[in-house]
Amino acid sequence: MTFKEKYKAYLKQHKIMAQVLDIGQTVLMFAASAAVGAIFAVAKNTVKPVDYAEAFFTYYLTQNWKLAYESLDISETEFLTADMFAAAMSTSEIAGDFEPGDVKVVSKTHDKVLCTVTYEDAYTGENKEISVVLTRQEEKQYLVFSTWAVDPTTLLSKDTTVVAPLGTTLLIDGVDASDYVVSETQSTKEYLIDTLFSGTHSVVCKTEGGGATHVLTEISESNLTVDAAASSDSRAYDTVLAAEIEGAAEDFAVSLYQAAFARSGYEALTSYISSDSVTQSLLVDTYTTMWTALRNVSNNKLNSLSINSCNATISEYTSPDRAKLSVTMTVTFSATNNKVTPNVTFSDVETNTYEVWMVYENDTWVVDYFDITLFDYNSQA
Repeated sequence: MTFKEKYKAYLKQHKIMAQVLDIGQTVLMFAASAAVGAIFAVAKNTVKPVDYAEAFFTYYLTQNWKLAYESLDISETEFLTADMFAAAMSTSEIAGDFEPGDVKVVSKTHDKVLCTVTYEDAYTGENKEISVVLTRQEEKQYLVFSTWAVDPTTLLSKDTTVVAPLGTTLLIDGVDASDYVVSETQSTKEYLIDTLFSGTHSVVCKTEGGGATHVLTEISESNLTVDAAASSDSRAYDTVLAAEIEGAAEDFAVSLYQAAFARSGYEALTSYISSDSVTQSLLVDTYTTMWTALRNVSNNKLNSLSINSCNATISEYTSPDRAKLSVTMTVTFSATNNKVTPNVTFSDVETNTYEVWMVYENDTWVVDYFDITLFDYNSQA
Protein backbone atom coordinates (compact mmCIF):
# COMPACT_ATOMS: atom_id res chain seq x y z
CA MET A 1 0.00 0.00 0.00
CA THR A 2 1.34 3.40 -0.96
CA PHE A 3 1.74 6.21 1.55
CA LYS A 4 -1.25 8.02 0.06
CA GLU A 5 -3.46 4.94 0.44
CA LYS A 6 -2.29 4.45 4.05
CA TYR A 7 -3.06 8.11 4.87
CA LYS A 8 -6.60 7.85 3.44
CA ALA A 9 -7.22 4.67 5.51
CA TYR A 10 -5.93 6.47 8.63
CA LEU A 11 -8.28 9.42 8.12
CA LYS A 12 -11.26 7.09 7.51
CA GLN A 13 -10.55 5.12 10.71
CA HIS A 14 -10.30 8.25 12.87
CA LYS A 15 -13.47 9.70 11.33
CA ILE A 16 -15.36 6.59 12.42
CA MET A 17 -13.87 6.82 15.96
CA ALA A 18 -14.81 10.51 16.15
CA GLN A 19 -18.38 9.63 15.20
CA VAL A 20 -18.46 6.90 17.88
CA LEU A 21 -17.15 9.36 20.47
CA ASP A 22 -19.75 11.92 19.46
CA ILE A 23 -22.52 9.33 19.81
CA GLY A 24 -21.12 8.23 23.19
CA GLN A 25 -21.02 11.80 24.47
CA THR A 26 -24.62 12.32 23.32
CA VAL A 27 -25.76 9.14 25.11
CA LEU A 28 -23.94 10.16 28.29
CA MET A 29 -25.50 13.62 28.14
CA PHE A 30 -28.98 12.11 27.83
CA ALA A 31 -28.23 9.64 30.64
CA ALA A 32 -26.93 12.40 32.90
CA SER A 33 -29.99 14.53 32.15
CA ALA A 34 -32.27 11.58 32.96
CA ALA A 35 -30.41 10.93 36.22
CA VAL A 36 -30.69 14.57 37.27
CA GLY A 37 -34.38 14.54 36.39
CA ALA A 38 -34.91 11.38 38.42
CA ILE A 39 -33.12 12.89 41.42
CA PHE A 40 -35.31 15.99 41.23
CA ALA A 41 -38.41 13.81 40.90
CA VAL A 42 -37.42 11.72 43.93
CA ALA A 43 -36.52 14.81 45.94
CA LYS A 44 -39.91 16.29 45.16
CA ASN A 45 -41.62 13.20 46.60
CA THR A 46 -39.49 12.73 49.72
CA VAL A 47 -41.09 13.23 53.12
CA LYS A 48 -40.04 16.56 54.59
CA PRO A 49 -39.82 17.46 58.31
CA VAL A 50 -43.15 19.31 58.23
CA ASP A 51 -44.76 16.14 56.87
CA TYR A 52 -43.57 14.19 59.93
CA ALA A 53 -44.92 16.88 62.24
CA GLU A 54 -48.23 16.97 60.39
CA ALA A 55 -48.60 13.18 60.54
CA PHE A 56 -47.81 13.03 64.26
CA PHE A 57 -50.29 15.75 65.16
CA THR A 58 -52.95 14.04 63.04
CA TYR A 59 -52.39 10.81 65.00
CA TYR A 60 -52.55 12.83 68.23
CA LEU A 61 -55.85 14.52 67.37
CA THR A 62 -57.46 11.25 66.21
CA GLN A 63 -56.03 9.37 69.23
CA ASN A 64 -54.29 6.86 66.97
CA TRP A 65 -51.79 6.17 69.73
CA LYS A 66 -50.18 3.19 67.97
CA LEU A 67 -48.99 5.28 65.03
CA ALA A 68 -48.21 8.24 67.30
CA TYR A 69 -45.94 5.98 69.37
CA GLU A 70 -44.21 4.67 66.23
CA SER A 71 -43.49 8.30 65.28
CA LEU A 72 -41.46 8.91 68.44
CA ASP A 73 -37.68 8.89 68.70
CA ILE A 74 -37.73 6.57 71.70
CA SER A 75 -36.29 3.25 72.86
CA GLU A 76 -38.87 0.90 74.34
CA THR A 77 -38.47 -0.04 78.02
CA GLU A 78 -40.79 -1.83 80.42
CA PHE A 79 -42.39 1.53 81.29
CA LEU A 80 -42.23 3.01 77.78
CA THR A 81 -44.33 0.67 75.66
CA ALA A 82 -46.98 1.40 73.04
CA ASP A 83 -49.73 0.23 75.39
CA MET A 84 -48.48 2.45 78.24
CA PHE A 85 -48.27 5.40 75.86
CA ALA A 86 -51.88 4.84 74.79
CA ALA A 87 -53.05 4.54 78.40
CA ALA A 88 -51.20 7.69 79.48
CA MET A 89 -52.43 9.71 76.50
CA SER A 90 -56.05 8.50 76.72
CA THR A 91 -57.01 11.47 78.90
CA SER A 92 -55.61 14.00 76.42
CA GLU A 93 -58.02 16.91 76.06
CA ILE A 94 -56.64 18.25 72.79
CA ALA A 95 -59.30 18.19 70.06
CA GLY A 96 -59.63 20.29 66.96
CA ASP A 97 -58.81 20.67 63.29
CA PHE A 98 -55.98 22.01 61.17
CA GLU A 99 -54.79 22.22 57.56
CA PRO A 100 -51.41 21.12 56.13
CA GLY A 101 -50.45 24.77 55.67
CA ASP A 102 -50.84 25.29 59.43
CA VAL A 103 -47.59 23.39 60.07
CA LYS A 104 -44.54 25.68 59.93
CA VAL A 105 -40.80 25.20 60.44
CA VAL A 106 -39.66 27.72 63.07
CA SER A 107 -35.99 26.81 63.40
CA LYS A 108 -33.63 24.18 62.09
CA THR A 109 -30.20 22.82 62.89
CA HIS A 110 -28.40 19.86 61.38
CA ASP A 111 -30.08 17.35 63.73
CA LYS A 112 -33.17 19.19 65.02
CA VAL A 113 -36.20 20.86 63.48
CA LEU A 114 -38.73 22.85 65.50
CA CYS A 115 -42.20 22.98 63.96
CA THR A 116 -45.35 24.69 65.19
CA VAL A 117 -48.86 23.49 64.43
CA THR A 118 -51.71 25.98 64.57
CA TYR A 119 -55.10 24.33 65.10
CA GLU A 120 -58.66 25.36 65.88
CA ASP A 121 -59.69 24.16 69.33
CA ALA A 122 -62.88 22.09 69.07
CA TYR A 123 -64.08 23.23 72.49
CA THR A 124 -63.50 26.98 72.30
CA GLY A 125 -63.15 27.67 68.57
CA GLU A 126 -59.94 29.58 69.32
CA ASN A 127 -56.70 29.12 67.38
CA LYS A 128 -54.04 27.42 69.49
CA GLU A 129 -50.46 26.42 68.84
CA ILE A 130 -48.43 23.36 69.76
CA SER A 131 -44.73 22.72 69.15
CA VAL A 132 -43.32 19.52 67.65
CA VAL A 133 -39.56 18.93 67.76
CA LEU A 134 -38.11 16.50 65.23
CA THR A 135 -34.76 14.72 65.41
CA ARG A 136 -32.80 13.47 62.40
CA GLN A 137 -32.57 9.67 62.15
CA GLU A 138 -29.75 7.51 60.81
CA GLU A 139 -32.07 5.77 58.38
CA LYS A 140 -32.15 7.35 54.91
CA GLN A 141 -34.92 7.56 52.35
CA TYR A 142 -33.77 6.44 48.91
CA LEU A 143 -30.29 6.03 50.51
CA VAL A 144 -29.82 9.82 50.39
CA PHE A 145 -32.57 11.84 52.02
CA SER A 146 -33.00 12.28 55.78
CA THR A 147 -35.79 10.78 57.86
CA TRP A 148 -37.15 12.29 61.07
CA ALA A 149 -38.87 11.27 64.31
CA VAL A 150 -40.65 13.22 67.03
CA ASP A 151 -38.60 14.16 70.09
CA PRO A 152 -40.67 12.80 73.04
CA THR A 153 -39.13 15.02 75.74
CA THR A 154 -42.30 17.05 76.36
CA LEU A 155 -44.32 13.82 76.66
CA LEU A 156 -42.17 12.34 79.44
CA SER A 157 -42.01 12.70 83.20
CA LYS A 158 -38.63 12.05 84.77
CA ASP A 159 -37.64 10.77 88.22
CA THR A 160 -41.03 9.92 89.70
CA THR A 161 -40.92 8.89 93.37
CA VAL A 162 -43.60 6.50 94.62
CA VAL A 163 -44.09 5.82 98.32
CA ALA A 164 -45.83 2.52 99.09
CA PRO A 165 -46.62 0.66 102.34
CA LEU A 166 -43.96 -1.75 103.58
CA GLY A 167 -44.94 -5.35 102.91
CA THR A 168 -46.64 -4.60 99.58
CA THR A 169 -45.59 -5.09 95.98
CA LEU A 170 -45.84 -2.00 93.81
CA LEU A 171 -47.23 -2.35 90.29
CA ILE A 172 -47.15 0.63 87.96
CA ASP A 173 -49.32 0.11 84.90
CA GLY A 174 -49.17 -3.59 85.69
CA VAL A 175 -45.35 -3.73 85.81
CA ASP A 176 -43.67 -4.97 88.99
CA ALA A 177 -41.48 -2.10 90.24
CA SER A 178 -39.51 -4.14 92.80
CA ASP A 179 -36.23 -3.41 91.02
CA TYR A 180 -36.73 0.33 91.56
CA VAL A 181 -36.71 0.43 95.38
CA VAL A 182 -34.28 3.10 96.59
CA SER A 183 -35.01 3.26 100.33
CA GLU A 184 -37.13 1.83 103.16
CA THR A 185 -38.50 3.06 106.49
CA GLN A 186 -40.27 1.17 109.24
CA SER A 187 -43.58 1.56 107.42
CA THR A 188 -42.91 2.43 103.77
CA LYS A 189 -40.80 1.68 100.72
CA GLU A 190 -39.70 4.36 98.30
CA TYR A 191 -39.38 3.70 94.56
CA LEU A 192 -37.75 5.88 91.90
CA ILE A 193 -38.94 5.45 88.31
CA ASP A 194 -36.60 7.19 85.90
CA THR A 195 -38.98 7.77 82.98
CA LEU A 196 -42.74 7.53 82.47
CA PHE A 197 -45.08 8.93 79.86
CA SER A 198 -46.86 11.98 81.23
CA GLY A 199 -50.51 11.17 81.85
CA THR A 200 -52.74 8.90 83.91
CA HIS A 201 -51.12 5.84 85.49
CA SER A 202 -52.39 2.85 87.42
CA VAL A 203 -50.60 2.43 90.78
CA VAL A 204 -51.36 -0.77 92.71
CA CYS A 205 -50.00 -1.84 96.10
CA LYS A 206 -50.56 -5.59 96.52
CA THR A 207 -50.22 -7.49 99.81
CA GLU A 208 -49.03 -11.06 100.14
CA GLY A 209 -52.55 -12.11 101.11
CA GLY A 210 -53.97 -10.96 97.78
CA GLY A 211 -55.39 -7.63 98.90
CA ALA A 212 -54.56 -4.46 97.04
CA THR A 213 -55.01 -0.71 97.00
CA HIS A 214 -55.47 0.60 93.47
CA VAL A 215 -55.33 4.26 92.50
CA LEU A 216 -55.30 6.05 89.17
CA THR A 217 -53.03 9.07 89.40
CA GLU A 218 -51.93 11.85 87.09
CA ILE A 219 -48.17 12.08 86.59
CA SER A 220 -47.58 15.06 84.35
CA GLU A 221 -44.31 16.58 85.53
CA SER A 222 -40.81 15.52 86.50
CA ASN A 223 -39.60 15.04 90.09
CA LEU A 224 -43.12 14.28 91.32
CA THR A 225 -43.84 12.24 94.46
CA VAL A 226 -46.85 9.91 94.52
CA ASP A 227 -47.98 8.72 97.95
CA ALA A 228 -49.57 5.32 97.36
CA ALA A 229 -49.48 4.36 101.04
CA ALA A 230 -53.00 3.61 102.27
CA SER A 231 -54.52 6.66 103.96
CA SER A 232 -56.95 6.55 106.88
CA ASP A 233 -60.00 6.88 104.62
CA SER A 234 -58.96 4.17 102.17
CA ARG A 235 -60.73 0.82 102.06
CA ALA A 236 -58.05 -1.75 101.34
CA TYR A 237 -58.98 -3.80 98.31
CA ASP A 238 -59.37 -7.38 99.47
CA THR A 239 -61.59 -10.36 98.70
CA VAL A 240 -64.32 -9.16 101.09
CA LEU A 241 -64.57 -5.72 99.47
CA ALA A 242 -64.37 -7.22 95.98
CA ALA A 243 -67.26 -9.59 96.75
CA GLU A 244 -69.33 -6.69 98.05
CA ILE A 245 -68.81 -4.58 94.93
CA GLU A 246 -69.26 -7.46 92.48
CA GLY A 247 -72.39 -8.64 94.26
CA ALA A 248 -74.00 -5.20 94.03
CA ALA A 249 -73.28 -5.03 90.29
CA GLU A 250 -74.70 -8.52 89.71
CA ASP A 251 -77.88 -7.72 91.67
CA PHE A 252 -78.48 -4.61 89.58
CA ALA A 253 -77.97 -6.37 86.22
CA VAL A 254 -80.32 -9.24 87.15
CA SER A 255 -82.96 -6.88 88.58
CA LEU A 256 -82.91 -4.70 85.47
CA TYR A 257 -83.54 -7.69 83.20
CA GLN A 258 -86.28 -9.07 85.45
CA ALA A 259 -88.05 -5.71 85.72
CA ALA A 260 -88.00 -5.15 81.96
CA PHE A 261 -89.31 -8.65 81.20
CA ALA A 262 -92.03 -8.40 83.87
CA ARG A 263 -92.83 -4.80 82.85
CA SER A 264 -92.84 -3.89 86.53
CA GLY A 265 -91.36 -0.41 86.09
CA TYR A 266 -87.97 1.09 86.85
CA GLU A 267 -88.86 2.77 90.16
CA ALA A 268 -87.71 -0.18 92.28
CA LEU A 269 -84.33 -0.06 90.54
CA THR A 270 -83.45 3.46 91.66
CA SER A 271 -82.03 2.14 94.94
CA TYR A 272 -79.24 0.50 92.90
CA ILE A 273 -78.33 3.79 91.18
CA SER A 274 -76.18 6.71 92.31
CA SER A 275 -77.75 10.11 92.97
CA ASP A 276 -76.16 11.52 89.81
CA SER A 277 -78.91 12.87 87.52
CA VAL A 278 -77.18 11.57 84.38
CA THR A 279 -77.14 8.03 85.79
CA GLN A 280 -80.78 8.33 86.87
CA SER A 281 -81.71 9.35 83.31
CA LEU A 282 -79.66 6.47 81.92
CA LEU A 283 -81.71 4.03 84.01
CA VAL A 284 -85.02 5.44 82.76
CA ASP A 285 -83.87 5.45 79.11
CA THR A 286 -82.43 1.91 79.28
CA TYR A 287 -85.51 0.44 80.95
CA THR A 288 -87.82 2.18 78.45
CA THR A 289 -85.77 0.93 75.49
CA MET A 290 -85.78 -2.66 76.79
CA TRP A 291 -89.49 -2.59 77.64
CA THR A 292 -90.40 -1.13 74.23
CA ALA A 293 -88.34 -3.77 72.42
CA LEU A 294 -90.09 -6.56 74.35
CA ARG A 295 -93.49 -5.19 73.32
CA ASN A 296 -92.53 -5.24 69.63
CA VAL A 297 -93.67 -8.65 68.33
CA SER A 298 -93.32 -7.90 64.62
CA ASN A 299 -90.28 -10.17 64.46
CA ASN A 300 -89.97 -12.59 67.38
CA LYS A 301 -92.06 -12.68 70.53
CA LEU A 302 -90.14 -13.45 73.73
CA ASN A 303 -92.14 -16.01 75.70
CA SER A 304 -89.89 -16.87 78.63
CA LEU A 305 -86.58 -15.77 80.10
CA SER A 306 -84.35 -17.53 82.62
CA ILE A 307 -81.07 -16.04 83.88
CA ASN A 308 -78.60 -18.91 84.12
CA SER A 309 -75.70 -16.91 85.55
CA CYS A 310 -74.49 -13.39 86.18
CA ASN A 311 -70.85 -12.88 87.11
CA ALA A 312 -69.15 -9.57 87.78
CA THR A 313 -65.39 -9.10 87.80
CA ILE A 314 -63.56 -5.96 88.93
CA SER A 315 -61.12 -4.69 86.31
CA GLU A 316 -60.17 -1.43 88.07
CA TYR A 317 -60.43 -0.25 91.66
CA THR A 318 -59.66 3.34 92.58
CA SER A 319 -59.34 3.71 96.32
CA PRO A 320 -61.46 4.56 98.16
CA ASP A 321 -64.72 4.84 96.28
CA ARG A 322 -64.78 3.78 92.62
CA ALA A 323 -64.62 0.49 90.68
CA LYS A 324 -65.01 -0.63 87.07
CA LEU A 325 -66.45 -4.09 86.39
CA SER A 326 -67.21 -6.48 83.56
CA VAL A 327 -70.57 -8.19 84.06
CA THR A 328 -71.20 -11.37 82.04
CA MET A 329 -74.77 -12.67 81.89
CA THR A 330 -76.03 -15.91 80.35
CA VAL A 331 -79.77 -16.38 79.71
CA THR A 332 -81.97 -19.15 78.35
CA PHE A 333 -85.07 -17.99 76.50
CA SER A 334 -87.99 -19.19 74.48
CA ALA A 335 -89.35 -17.12 71.59
CA THR A 336 -91.83 -17.43 68.75
CA ASN A 337 -90.73 -16.52 65.24
CA ASN A 338 -93.55 -14.38 63.82
CA LYS A 339 -91.80 -13.91 60.47
CA VAL A 340 -92.76 -17.37 59.16
CA THR A 341 -96.07 -19.11 58.68
CA PRO A 342 -96.92 -21.15 60.60
CA ASN A 343 -95.15 -19.48 63.52
CA VAL A 344 -92.24 -21.43 64.99
CA THR A 345 -91.35 -21.49 68.69
CA PHE A 346 -87.69 -22.07 69.58
CA SER A 347 -85.31 -21.93 72.56
CA ASP A 348 -81.75 -20.70 72.73
CA VAL A 349 -78.95 -19.56 75.07
CA GLU A 350 -77.35 -16.10 74.85
CA THR A 351 -74.26 -14.72 76.65
CA ASN A 352 -73.33 -11.02 76.78
CA THR A 353 -70.76 -8.95 78.68
CA TYR A 354 -71.46 -5.43 79.88
CA GLU A 355 -69.48 -2.62 81.52
CA VAL A 356 -70.61 -1.30 84.91
CA TRP A 357 -69.05 1.41 87.09
CA MET A 358 -69.74 1.40 90.85
CA VAL A 359 -69.23 4.20 93.37
CA TYR A 360 -69.33 4.24 97.18
CA GLU A 361 -72.16 6.55 98.20
CA ASN A 362 -73.94 6.84 101.57
CA ASP A 363 -72.16 3.76 102.94
CA THR A 364 -73.13 1.48 100.06
CA TRP A 365 -71.92 0.58 96.56
CA VAL A 366 -74.24 1.84 93.80
CA VAL A 367 -74.14 1.95 89.99
CA ASP A 368 -72.73 5.14 88.45
CA TYR A 369 -72.65 4.01 84.80
CA PHE A 370 -73.66 0.93 82.80
CA ASP A 371 -74.06 -0.15 79.17
CA ILE A 372 -76.49 -3.05 79.74
CA THR A 373 -78.78 -3.67 76.77
CA LEU A 374 -81.40 -6.27 75.87
CA PHE A 375 -79.92 -9.34 74.21
CA ASP A 376 -80.83 -9.94 70.57
CA TYR A 377 -83.46 -12.65 70.35
CA ASN A 378 -84.83 -11.45 66.97
CA SER A 379 -81.87 -12.82 65.02
CA GLN A 380 -82.61 -16.38 66.13
CA ALA A 381 -84.15 -18.70 63.57
